[in-house]
Amino acid sequence: MIHYARPGSAMPPVLPGDEVWLPDGQLGHLRIQHLTGRADAPVVIRPADGVITGAGLITVESSCQHVLLDGCMRLLVSSCVPRPLIRVDAPDCGIINSVLTYSAEHDPLKETDGIALLGDGCYAQGNLIAQCRHGIWLAGAGCRADENHVIACCGDHVRYTRNGTDVKHNVLLESWQGHPHNHNDFIQGWDATAEMPEQGTLYDCMVSGNLLRNGTGAYCIPAQGIGMFDGLASHITVMDNVVVTDHVLGICMGHVDACVISGNRVFGLQGVAAGIRVRTGKAALYARTAIRPSRVAGNQAAAYDLAPGLPLEQEVEHG
Repeated sequence: MIHYARPGSAMPPVLPGDEVWLPDGQLGHLRIQHLTGRADAPVVIRPADGVITGAGLITVESSCQHVLLDGCMRLLVSSCVPRPLIRVDAPDCGIINSVLTYSAEHDPLKETDGIALLGDGCYAQGNLIAQCRHGIWLAGAGCRADENHVIACCGDHVRYTRNGTDVKHNVLLESWQGHPHNHNDFIQGWDATAEMPEQGTLYDCMVSGNLLRNGTGAYCIPAQGIGMFDGLASHITVMDNVVVTDHVLGICMGHVDACVISGNRVFGLQGVAAGIRVRTGKAALYARTAIRPSRVAGNQAAAYDLAPGLPLEQEVEHG
């Protein structure tokens, strides 16, 4: 069944598999509450046929489950708000085919993020996100970011901070100058449940098939490609990514346990010898941790900096 949302008007009960169609125009802050679908029949929220719906902010509140935001959620925010454009507190929800941008202007002090998935089991797929601080934040366990385009962020394009998260087949372009205290990475992971990042363990995540490329425009600054350098990385796979960056660290993993770094191609821009590092300067923090062997194999990079005892296997040289 299709329900037409009208501001200020109540809707009849929305059941699993129903659709809620939004009206044309700007809706301000859209708060989505008390909608429950099923895994095989989510409640779908989308613009009505032939219209483009805009919203200043969207929040899917924790009273929801199995809600899917599908297409044409056009968020163009011209004044900074210290929160994500789309925030999902509910579990098992998705955001697909949406376009989010903070502003057409360069604002290095912006605090506006793109998508934050705080509920477990959520996903962002096929979205275009531009000129935010952080593009996509996978903050819930088992979340994933697939096939998104994220452009010109002033922080991390994608960050993942809980176990079981996947970052696959995204196109991440141009790292812009941000706040002086920002550390720019295209993809960065750590365990946000720990009191301090270096005390955490991030487990069972996949970073695969992504294309990362920095630019050379007026606002672009060097940015690390794929990083997880705080805490223990356990059973993390970094595979088949293409990284083109002007930072010496195309891929940087810190303390690794049973991880796989394979099939990646790392290229430097502007004469930088971008490479792969798998080691940590904080080894004393993990001295009592039992570490299982990790594998670095079949990569292509200009340089390698590996922890003692971590061999290279079948590496592919440039040229």
